[in-house]
Amino acid sequence: MFNAFAARFAYREHSIGEYLLLKTIGKGCSSEVWLAQHLLTGAQVVVKAIRRQGISRYFQEVHCFKKLNHPNITKLFEVIATKDKFFLAMEHVSGGDLLEHLQNYGQMNEREARTVFRQVVSAVQYCHQRGIVHRDLKPGNILVDSDMTIKLADFGFSREVSDDKLRTFCGTICYSAPEILQRHTYDGRKTDVWSLGVVLYRMLTGVVPFEGDSIVNVKRQILSGHFPVPCFMSREVQKLLRKLLTVDPSQRPTLEDVMKDPWLNKGQEETLRPYSELPWGDVDPQVTEMMQSLGFKQDDIQESVAQRKFDSAMGTYLILRMMKTKMPGRTIRVRPYSSPDTSSMSSSQEVGQPFDEKTKEPSVPPNCLRLRVTTLPPNLETMTTTPPEHSTDTPSADLQLGSAGSPSTQSSSSTSSGGGDPEGAIYESCLAWQEVARRAYKFFLRFTCCGLSTKKERLKRTEVKPV
Repeated sequence: MFNAFAARFAYREHSIGEYLLLKTIGKGCSSEVWLAQHLLTGAQVVVKAIRRQGISRYFQEVHCFKKLNHPNITKLFEVIATKDKFFLAMEHVSGGDLLEHLQNYGQMNEREARTVFRQVVSAVQYCHQRGIVHRDLKPGNILVDSDMTIKLADFGFSREVSDDKLRTFCGTICYSAPEILQRHTYDGRKTDVWSLGVVLYRMLTGVVPFEGDSIVNVKRQILSGHFPVPCFMSREVQKLLRKLLTVDPSQRPTLEDVMKDPWLNKGQEETLRPYSELPWGDVDPQVTEMMQSLGFKQDDIQESVAQRKFDSAMGTYLILRMMKTKMPGRTIRVRPYSSPDTSSMSSSQEVGQPFDEKTKEPSVPPNCLRLRVTTLPPNLETMTTTPPEHSTDTPSADLQLGSAGSPSTQSSSSTSSGGGDPEGAIYESCLAWQEVARRAYKFFLRFTCCGLSTKKERLKRTEVKPV
């Protein structure tokens, strides 16, 4: 009975809302980031915990993130607010970040850099179009998916702006514009353009254009505006870099101007244009049908998505729609997982599942609804992360990630007294059966995702019964 109670306590300690926290992947002074699993669908997500008290700029992060919907910006699924923290459930990108990619594979040629840079420019221009500046553009905040799709991330220094000038000194010094280092008021959109110039230079050369052995020397180099131009760079990209890295912000181009640049559009079918956001009104009928099988109501789904509530209903909808998009031509069905406990949980109730200390993977809890794919899944990949880039950074450069402490749930597990409690016995036997099922499922995934082609063909002829 003690083991059953300990298991229940463990999974509640490692969950927030309907997200099971698997491992910490980033920490800082005011926030913490976990790799997590959405319990209703089984999808991997990232959960960022942000301390509310005393740090008003994080309210801006949540506010700005809610306004963005672009294919090259990490998706926000759900926002869970507690007394002292915000929890942001976001899209998990499997390929790490651009900094790690450059460290592993070296500098890019111009064709490769153009493919990446077009996506980054499109994402940042969309932010500016929505009245939002990022203010911390660098390779460490540009995520790379398995198919080289770019996702702009970490809006910890983002700010909604109008025509007013900004004053905050923030970001990473070697990517900061001269006007920020001079402590002048500045246009955040023009400082983003400068940072993009540094990012492009680093993609092409593997180093930043302004280097020094101290912060003072780096600042001096930036204010001078002089940077080495390697002979292997084409004239077109040299011209673009000089425009982006113009010291006078009034002479620096807007991103709408950058989109028309000859180098950026070289060899492309059409000129890069501002992104037109799709309307949010209608919902996907196939996704809503799956959600109804999970216990959500049609009206609640429609209202949550239309009003952009970023609650449990909208989070589940966005996750399922993303899974459907990433698995074209595949049928995804969700069905309730059978449990000895017939009581149902509300979709917004805080749930979790026990932790397996040996494998660090969750076992399937009672009342959990499992996502089942009726055809062979694609190759599964895990996210690799690196710590934020360090090189002559200001003290505020890496404030995006911070420690907020482990999240705690507000509901407590009920306990039963007595050694012969039937509920405890049922729970323990259920856990044992679920461990067998989990091992069988891992065995199945091993051969469907990583086995040889002959094994895959043999598996296709074998009838696999769902758990």
